[in-house]
Amino acid sequence: MSDELLSMDEIKARYTDEWVLIDDFESDPVTLEVLRGKVVYHSKERDEAYRRLGELPSPKRIAVYFTGLLRKDMVFVL
Repeated sequence: MSDELLSMDEIKARYTDEWVLIDDFESDPVTLEVLRGKVVYHSKERDEAYRRLGELPSPKRIAVYFTGLLRKDMVFVL
């Protein structure tokens, strides 16, 4: 886990086309868009990122973000 606070632009540049778990994040109060935070894990594999998410200690307030382009046929469940 990194203690380095990164902006979303920095996260996208550093972890291109990866799934990132972001802790201690700040978000826009209206849109809830993540503005900056600390990357606790990153992976090219979505399933691996979600597996690692389940291993983090509770309680957790973690943002999951993909830094690449999402396929048009992807479906998300919130």
